[in-house]
Amino acid sequence: MAHLRKPEPFGRFVLLHHIATGGTAEIYLAQAPADRLLVIKRLREERHRNKRYIALFIDEKRVMSRLDHPNITRMLEYGKVDDRYYIALEHVWGETAATLVTLCAQQRLRFPAGAALYIGAQVAEALDYAHTLRDEHGAPSPVIHRDVTLGNVMLSYEGDVKILDFGIAKAAGRVSRTLLGQVKGTLFYLAPEQVNGEEIGPHTDVYQLGVFLYKTLVGREPFAGDSELQIMEAIAKGQVIPPSTHGRAFPERVERVILRAMARAPDERFSSAGALGAELRKLIGSAYGEGRARLARMVASLTGDRRALQQAYVKQLRAGLVVDGQALDLFRWSGEEESPTNLEAELTAAERPDVKRQRATGGPTRRERTLIDAWTDPANPNAGRGGARSDGGA
Repeated sequence: MAHLRKPEPFGRFVLLHHIATGGTAEIYLAQAPADRLLVIKRLREERHRNKRYIALFIDEKRVMSRLDHPNITRMLEYGKVDDRYYIALEHVWGETAATLVTLCAQQRLRFPAGAALYIGAQVAEALDYAHTLRDEHGAPSPVIHRDVTLGNVMLSYEGDVKILDFGIAKAAGRVSRTLLGQVKGTLFYLAPEQVNGEEIGPHTDVYQLGVFLYKTLVGREPFAGDSELQIMEAIAKGQVIPPSTHGRAFPERVERVILRAMARAPDERFSSAGALGAELRKLIGSAYGEGRARLARMVASLTGDRRALQQAYVKQLRAGLVVDGQALDLFRWSGEEESPTNLEAELTAAERPDVKRQRATGGPTRRERTLIDAWTDPANPNAGRGGARSDGGA
């Protein structure tokens, strides 16, 4: 469906803004009674009589209804309006990790390593919760996300980390089944077992979280290839490009963690998402307890006035003042990523004024910093320990 020209009534909700359309559903920013904002995921019009897509949608509802964790977007309700199934989800004021990586690139900043590790630890905690779920009889009933991407992790302006979109999650008791030979997931995040059509499990999400950390910290894809087939072959063979080969000061301990999470053989990875999260918390150290506040400051620093623009835009939507074509890309709730392929600056170190200044004053250059600690405010080195710029500055 095209962007809304004006708010659209949908049962007791009002659809304010079209966010994205996937293979099964449309996603909208919506308003509930008492002016409460939420997200409506509605089965697409051309799918609402197709039994297979209805089964997929009902599966997602069943999965989401079982999940109750602070790092997972909450399902508020499920229903049907005029034969159109929908899922109502909490709305989070914030940005996806994909948007923040893009903003870092635009501002010629490196994504602060400590922030990436903190986000990864929070995601690992949520995944471990989903992987260790039990049914009403106490038997193991894990939920595997299998699409842990930058676009599916939301970072709120308050510093909260939320996993989005369990639309292709694998769980016990699902009605629908993946067709033989059909691969589900985002290309560069696919684990070798997904590419090879082998059994997936918690180890698959561990692998994808490794890819998440790689793309966030390196700003490049972990595999080389000129086509999807070549990339899938590289994934199947475990041909990960080590982060340190990109010519950046990359902490050796962090590289070991990422490469272990992305090991080709599942039994060579971390034994669980919880074990990976524990290792990430160990890397962060005592700063972990301040993570939420530090992340909130980092998000605010990177996004500038986007929060105010979002709120003003919603006010316009509610007043019916926004017409088609005026919608700004302010609500990247899910969907395609805009991950830059190269965050390295074009200037040489000798030409970088900030490096010259640091050397003249005797201050540390980027390569002399402990990157794990550099994450409070990427644009302001005086606010605690700031993230390093990709052009060598602070």
